[in-house]
Amino acid sequence: MARRFVLALAIVLALLAPTVTKAQTAADAIAADVDAWWSVEFAARGLAYTSPRLDLVSEPETEICDFIDVFYTPAGYCSPNQTIFVSTGFVSPDNVAALLPLISHEWGHHIQNLTDTGAYTPLEQELQADCFAGAFIAFAAESDWISPVVAAMALQLTQSAGDVWWEGTFDESIHGTKADRAIAFMAGQTGGLEACGL
Repeated sequence: MARRFVLALAIVLALLAPTVTKAQTAADAIAADVDAWWSVEFAARGLAYTSPRLDLVSEPETEICDFIDVFYTPAGYCSPNQTIFVSTGFVSPDNVAALLPLISHEWGHHIQNLTDTGAYTPLEQELQADCFAGAFIAFAAESDWISPVVAAMALQLTQSAGDVWWEGTFDESIHGTKADRAIAFMAGQTGGLEACGL
């Protein structure tokens, strides 16, 4: 209960801060909410937290971390410069239902970059990021920031992005099957960050 009060207070203070003249997109608002939540969660665990940067990109052939073309992926996290990229060619910067699971998942990779979360293989990291996203989205729904419908859509979008045998050139499942992703997301929704290994 005290942790929720601290988080609510942190968010209210952030909302009362002077506004920037640039129009804020839904992506910016989601990033601010996810950032505030993780900041409080890290503080509650006595961990040092730094915010990643959010970069909305739209041009084909723009590369994330010098090797992933945004034309082929809706979002990604680049650990060397701690930047979350979202391709507006895939997702409108104001599409809350699509951005919510994308940004909260990529934020999970930033969390893995900041501290040892116990996920070491690419598959473990991807599923843990889904779990982190589920934990944040459950908090957002409980706090009435998003509706239960938007929370359900976040689960559907996460599940729909599961690896299937006819997609990709990898022999190994990188993100997990549709079932794997749904199970990881729901673990975070129902069990919070503790269920995700943090």
